[in-house]
Amino acid sequence: MGICFSKSSGSTRHATYDTEESPRESTASGFESSISALRVSLGTPADRLRRGGDAPLEPHQIQQAAYHMGACVVGDDVTSPIRLATAGQTVHDVRLLLKHGRGNVKADDIPSHGHNGIGSSVAMMAPDGDNKVAVAVVMGAACCNQTAPLSAIVHAPHMAADERSMTSVASVSLKEITEEGDEIPVKTGHTWNELRRGSRDPRSTVVMDAWANGPAVRLKDSAWSGEPAEEGPWSMDKSTAEFLKNRLEGLIPFVHPDTNEYTANNLRRRKNAPVSWEKYAEVQVISPEFADSVRNALSRVPEDQQRAIASLMIQEAYGMDPSSCTHQDAVESVLVAANQLDSLPRPPVEPPEY
Repeated sequence: MGICFSKSSGSTRHATYDTEESPRESTASGFESSISALRVSLGTPADRLRRGGDAPLEPHQIQQAAYHMGACVVGDDVTSPIRLATAGQTVHDVRLLLKHGRGNVKADDIPSHGHNGIGSSVAMMAPDGDNKVAVAVVMGAACCNQTAPLSAIVHAPHMAADERSMTSVASVSLKEITEEGDEIPVKTGHTWNELRRGSRDPRSTVVMDAWANGPAVRLKDSAWSGEPAEEGPWSMDKSTAEFLKNRLEGLIPFVHPDTNEYTANNLRRRKNAPVSWEKYAEVQVISPEFADSVRNALSRVPEDQQRAIASLMIQEAYGMDPSSCTHQDAVESVLVAANQLDSLPRPPVEPPEY
């Protein structure tokens, strides 16, 4: 599943653990101490963010730079590229935490062996909001109403003092996929996270939607910019987000099915009788109108100028050495992605360990 407590499992920068030797006075006290010491560290620490160097860019970083390039060629430059790139890293980290997929996305059914729906439904059965998000991390699967607050919480160390993280809820246009495989246009509720500076300004508000595909984007360029959104139940400043992150990291070990009978029972029930989710096609966080405008603008820009713009976007967002061979490779990848902003992929879904 999403979080494994076995000693053989290696920890990553996205979900790592600090363990301490438990006391030997009694089996019970030793068990409790070892579990409480098994804290999860969610997301990428500030000192591990990509800033400089010549290591190859990861796919999500290519997508982020391509979005910045798109904004540049349509004459509406991203004014805070590092802020957007950092938000994009959080989006990627959340997708890796929820590596077993989205319960209501058809494309995740087969690669997850059905655990996307099972894990998401187990998360929904948890008693309250904090527990639902914690169980989603443990299950490695969720729908948008857990993905959005998780994004806000994971981003806590990177928030500025003047920022506020909000979940937004709206009825949006999606394509429902029937059991026969037909796609039907529908309007349905969707939840995502927004990073705001004061009001919901379309230029400064950053959309972090790990349920959808694509990077962190400004609200004005997102697929949700034209939707009349309402504020969801999760609203937090930096200090509140940091408190919730600390709480969530401490809570996760206690809701794991290896240590929590309630979660274990719910998992058994849902494996035996899976919930029948309404299934949707994948969606892109970047609006099709913005993607079209970028393609049209790029068609009028000479290739050498395109490469110069891509190079600059990479340097501004990630500080990559422009003289390196990996930088030149990244430029070519960014050029490809900039023409495909409405069809970007996401990390592959993984099946569970059971």
